[in-house]
Amino acid sequence: MNTVSPKQLEANKKNALKGGVKTPEGKHLCRYNALKHGLLCKDILIIIDDPSEYKNLAKELMENFKPDNAMERILVEKIIVDLWRLRRALVIEKELMENELVEADEDGKIGRKDFSDSIGYDLRHSDNFGKYTRYLTSIERSLYRALHELQRLQAQRMGQKVLPPMVLDVDVSSKD
Repeated sequence: MNTVSPKQLEANKKNALKGGVKTPEGKHLCRYNALKHGLLCKDILIIIDDPSEYKNLAKELMENFKPDNAMERILVEKIIVDLWRLRRALVIEKELMENELVEADEDGKIGRKDFSDSIGYDLRHSDNFGKYTRYLTSIERSLYRALHELQRLQAQRMGQKVLPPMVLDVDVSSKD
C-alpha cells in the first residue's frame, strides 16, 4: 500500500482546486459529457430531448388512463418513461443502422456495405446491435408489465373480478 506524504497530499489538494467546473451553469452543461445513448440514464430528459414533447406525451397518457390513486399514477408515470425511452431507442436504432452501413475504403472514399456484412462486423467486434436489442427488450418488458398491472388495478377498482397475475415456472434443465 502506497502512502502519500503530507507534502504531496497538500499539493494534491491545491491542484484539485484549480481544475473542474465550478459554476452551477457549467455543472449543468457538462453533466451529459459521458452520455452514450441515454437508454439507461437516471434522468428522463437528456440534452437531445424536447421537454414540451415529453410534457405532451405525459399529459395525453394521464388523460387517457385517468389514474385515481397514487399507485395508478406511479404506474402511468412508469409507462410514460418507458414509452419515452422506446422513442429514443428508435432514434438510436436508425443511427446505428445508418452508421453501420457506411464505411471508408483505403483512399478515404465513403461507400455502403451490405446490411448483413455490417451487422456481422458489429457482432464480431463490439456487439452494439446486441446491446441495443437487450436494452430494447428490457424497456418493452418494463412497459408491458406496468401497463398490465395498471389494467389489473383499474379493473379491480371498478369492481371487476381480476385473476391474480399468472406465473409459470419452466424447468429447462436436461435430466439424462
